[in-house]
Amino acid sequence: MTTNPTITRLPTNHTQLLLTAEFPQLTPNDLFDYFTQPNLLTKWWPEQAETDPRPGGRYRLSWPDMNWELFGEYFTFESGRTLVFSWQWAHDLQMPQRQVKIEFAPHEDGSKITLTHGSYDNSARDQEDRQSHWDGWRHFLGQLQQLTP
Repeated sequence: MTTNPTITRLPTNHTQLLLTAEFPQLTPNDLFDYFTQPNLLTKWWPEQAETDPRPGGRYRLSWPDMNWELFGEYFTFESGRTLVFSWQWAHDLQMPQRQVKIEFAPHEDGSKITLTHGSYDNSARDQEDRQSHWDGWRHFLGQLQQLTP
């Protein structure tokens, strides 16, 4: 039986973005690698990626054609379980640094992630940024879902 993978935004207050996404036929460890290994990251998210995959390690994701660069530090790095990292755009340093937490879990014949992105205040600017993060995650996680069997 084939199921359509889903990406779902969960209700929460204005201070964070909370979503889940399903990835059939990928183990939590394999899915974790798609978020941390440059050769796998560039298949679904940035054009270029550099990572130092460990707690305290840094990452840099680049989209040279758009002159965008995302960078940060890994705080929690538990393969197949939890990934927590800071989030800062080099091209928009006026935006506050955010944090992303991704929890990986087995789900049916594959995996499911729960992703928390934040924090945001109640200002129009932060709420627009929160919405843009939802739009971005929905797009790029959809790309990842299409890649996987």
